[in-house]
Amino acid sequence: MNVTTLSDITLIRDNINPPVTAAVSLYRELCTEQGITLIEDIEPGLPEGLINREQVQQALDSLISNSIQAMPDGGTLTVCTGREIKNQAPYL
Repeated sequence: MNVTTLSDITLIRDNINPPVTAAVSLYRELCTEQGITLIEDIEPGLPEGLINREQVQQALDSLISNSIQAMPDGGTLTVCTGREIKNQAPYL
């Protein structure tokens, strides 16, 4: 098990879309083989946020992999980016 503390994480100001697109492309063929339609809905022009690309990639790997396992009979998996305002604070 990998344990990461907050002090171990380096955040950089970056666009969230490229790591999301990269993760989706890694799973596209597997989804097709499993009868899963993979939809990529990437919002262009998002502002940069403070992210750690490695952490984003790990999170997406887990989410997509778990989603594939949860659909043994096929289905549709949509991965999207966007922005939202909650309690007057912007989120990506």
